[in-house]
Amino acid sequence: MKYKLKMIKIPFLILLIFATFTSLAQKPEDYKHLLDKYKDKDYVVLDDKTTVEITSNKDKGVEIIKKENIRIYLTSDDAALFKKDRVRSSYFEKTLNIEAFALNKKGSRYKKSKVKDFETKETISNNVFYDDISVTNFEYEGLKKESIINLSYEVELTDPHLAISQIFGSNYPLLNKSLTVEVDNSIDIAISYFNMEQDDVLFTKEEGRNSTIYSWTQKDYDLIKLEPSSLSVRYFLPHIVVRIRSYIDSDGNTVNVLRDVRDLHNWYKSFLNEVTCDNEEELTKVLEKLDLSELSEKQKVKKVFEWVQNNIKYIAIEDGLGGFIPRNPDLVMNRRYGDCKDMATLIVQMLSMLDIEAHKVWIGTDEIPYTYRELPSPLVDNHMIAAYYDKEENEYIYLDGTDSKVTFGFPTQFIQGKEALIHKGDTFEIREVPIVPSIKNKLVDSVDLKIKDNMLVGAGNLTMTGYYAGDFKHHLSSVKTEESKKNQVKVITKKGSNKYKLTDYKIKVDETSLSYDYRFELSDYIFKNEGEIYINLNLDPLESFFNPYTEDRELDVKERYCSNTNYYFNLTIPEGYEVDYLPENVVIKNKDYDVRITYELVNENLLSYSLEIDLNYLVMDQERVSEIYEMGKTLKKAYNESIILKKINHEKN
Repeated sequence: MKYKLKMIKIPFLILLIFATFTSLAQKPEDYKHLLDKYKDKDYVVLDDKTTVEITSNKDKGVEIIKKENIRIYLTSDDAALFKKDRVRSSYFEKTLNIEAFALNKKGSRYKKSKVKDFETKETISNNVFYDDISVTNFEYEGLKKESIINLSYEVELTDPHLAISQIFGSNYPLLNKSLTVEVDNSIDIAISYFNMEQDDVLFTKEEGRNSTIYSWTQKDYDLIKLEPSSLSVRYFLPHIVVRIRSYIDSDGNTVNVLRDVRDLHNWYKSFLNEVTCDNEEELTKVLEKLDLSELSEKQKVKKVFEWVQNNIKYIAIEDGLGGFIPRNPDLVMNRRYGDCKDMATLIVQMLSMLDIEAHKVWIGTDEIPYTYRELPSPLVDNHMIAAYYDKEENEYIYLDGTDSKVTFGFPTQFIQGKEALIHKGDTFEIREVPIVPSIKNKLVDSVDLKIKDNMLVGAGNLTMTGYYAGDFKHHLSSVKTEESKKNQVKVITKKGSNKYKLTDYKIKVDETSLSYDYRFELSDYIFKNEGEIYINLNLDPLESFFNPYTEDRELDVKERYCSNTNYYFNLTIPEGYEVDYLPENVVIKNKDYDVRITYELVNENLLSYSLEIDLNYLVMDQERVSEIYEMGKTLKKAYNESIILKKINHEKN
């Protein structure tokens, strides 16, 4: 086996040297055509090659080495944007042997400028309190238009449960992309294709006596247009995932890795087995203070969940195996902070001390498209929560303490519709988290309106429930001053035009809702002409609902949650006036949405207006985006309509 490893590494070194000399042999004129073809782009990726060697290893069982080789051609004068580069390394993916250089144009040839200084330091990722990631920073010298960046490095994957993934698709010019996997024949792998078939790229397979080489190559990509409010790219870009199912160890025994969900659960279970709770004193004190004796089981679950929500600060921690192993509940309780695994484990432990059964749950957020059965791999999930089975309702209640504002009984927004892997000791259960229907995520804005000279004055109440309330509770908790709070209320309640003036407000917050009582004035909004008053009662903007739904949309539209949004305005008709014109009502309805604009003369002194928008879907397929686009056009047309009040003529013939 040692002889074989030498035979692999020597050819790779020769190929790397050959590639370097080949690059130097190229002349700037060889790439000149790319300047015209991609004149509106800053760069073109000439090559993006990944080579993976999966070999048997007596000590490790399996060794996985991934080699990356990237060449980028600069097509604009903004070459300085590419001067600084970096490569990441972590506990599970250790970066080795970085080599970087630039080929800079000098006359009719290229001159090589090799990077000599590499600085490696620990770093903290966005939204992560502590992780094990280090970054090696370096700079290319002499970059300018027509320079070629060359970067190569190796990555050691330190655990056989880690999968290899490669996307074949790009939103930037990419001329050649390839993935080559050489695997010992004693190692059984599974290859999964997403948004593609094997034949969509050039595929080859070479079977040798000791190993098999798989290769996928694609050239000259069609550029992918990324759009706002879209699903993550793995939902629609073609990609391949390679995972190890099993391997034969040095003793001739078969070692199962990731054949199916059972193997994945067994691996995850091994991490949970390391969790203990040696000191329950602090947990017991907290439970006693909650005074749970007279409550039902479900009420006790609610109290414990809300205590964790409000008293344990969520801090993401990704430190090697600490990214998989929860910290002990007593430690989390004493620290009063933890990551998602820590909070889930604490909830389960506290409920267990009350003789209430709850479960730890692995789950993927909506950034991840896979199911457990189609891809039993750590790629399928990135989050942990707790779950309690409500026997009365015959359903699970998902408990995610990382969101301090989510209402008990609601899953967090980003796990709706996702599969949950529910831990039950030696067994497990897979359940789909329900999507919360629109009627539970309501915004109701009710306003009484009066005309005062050329001003519209109003007194309103805006109440939100469900995810609407959770979102705005987060916004409210982020403001530190009264002035900032008032500005936030002004934004939420704004009506008509920039002359909207918030004159008074009061905020009420409870467990399930958030409401604003407010008063306002809207100057110069009333148009009067020869005994007639024109008022547009479409006071709230539509853009936030329909901006992503464009005529040329190419991707599905992703909503964060289903929503039910309602504006009810009651206008007092001024004394001496009557209604002369009401716009036509609008009704647009199908199984996924129901939108209505309604005008009604309640009596001779009162006119009511309502705008009701019910969007009961999370994802609108691209093929149906045009429906929402056309609906938006209809509503925008209706939004230009005004009511007309005319002065009553009391003269008698």
